[in-house]
Amino acid sequence: MITEEHINTVVLQMENAASEENDKSIDKHVDYFDYLDQDSSVLFDEEKEYLYGIVFVLLESCGIIIEDLDALINHEESNWEVVQSHKLLKEAFDTFFFRYPEEDLLAYVEDSLSVDPEEEDFEFLTQVGIEFMVVKAKSIIDYYIEQRN
Repeated sequence: MITEEHINTVVLQMENAASEENDKSIDKHVDYFDYLDQDSSVLFDEEKEYLYGIVFVLLESCGIIIEDLDALINHEESNWEVVQSHKLLKEAFDTFFFRYPEEDLLAYVEDSLSVDPEEEDFEFLTQVGIEFMVVKAKSIIDYYIEQRN
């Protein structure tokens, strides 16, 4: 299981790295980021950047490269069903957390996206954008779990 401490280390490394270092790390995920860029037309530019940061932390924390987009898309479809079947995103997270093997990774996603959109630093987030980001981020974790098993 990936721990909160490991995730925090990756976040700090990302924040403290020179842009060239982050660019090199991002390069290995270029195929996934191309897919994400094509699929994220519902997001505003600020939301896309925020999602890219979350995704980068997840990919680096898990130490994976998304190589099977079909498998990832299957996870996305399943996660959309869960999100859309609940009135509140918190209820969807409750479902996601039930017996989930990567609790700290999922908690990172929840903490990153359970913000008050009226808070000045997060006023760019929309409800549609948040739901989209939850599905994308959760699907990466599901992909990681599937790949390691």
